[in-house]
Amino acid sequence: MTMSESASILDHPLIASRYFFPRPDAFLNPRWIDAADGSRLACYYQAVNPAAKTVVYWHGNGEVVADYLPEFPAWITGAGYNLLLAEYRGYGMSTGHPALVGMLADVSATLQSLGIPDRQIVLFGRSIGSLYAVHGVSRHPQVAGLGGGLVRGSGMSWTPWQSMQVGTSGLPSTSAAPWTLCRYLPWISPWQRAQV
Repeated sequence: MTMSESASILDHPLIASRYFFPRPDAFLNPRWIDAADGSRLACYYQAVNPAAKTVVYWHGNGEVVADYLPEFPAWITGAGYNLLLAEYRGYGMSTGHPALVGMLADVSATLQSLGIPDRQIVLFGRSIGSLYAVHGVSRHPQVAGLGGGLVRGSGMSWTPWQSMQVGTSGLPSTSAAPWTLCRYLPWISPWQRAQV
């Protein structure tokens, strides 16, 4: 990618090469999603019930979807949720090259690939993945309404009070953030509730 192909200095290859740490890793039966730039994202999908909410999870930098298999899907699906582990460009089995700002467009492509209403989606991001989860709420505000939710774990420049400040999305005020996480995502463990 050249600077003329991107509107943001944050997508410059020099910056991306120092910020992102992609590595290859494979797993069986990826769910392929077409990224906004034409790359193919190798995501993991597991459904337990077509009527259940679907958790879409963006991992941290230096991680790949394969790192979360099989334990994380077992935890989420064991609680009755469907799961999509989203992958980034150039990570795991995905094609393309990471671009901090450019990959924001991949969020909508990922959510739309599910073919379900936004109110059935819960966005979950860890570390750099929190950027993409929050961006998803900004573009798909129904995920933060009564039908869905947002979880940020080890978010970028994160405090518990910031995690639920998503404006008029329907979530309670910042003073109710721990209650909000437990209400919208009852499968969060007591230890995680204490960390909020």
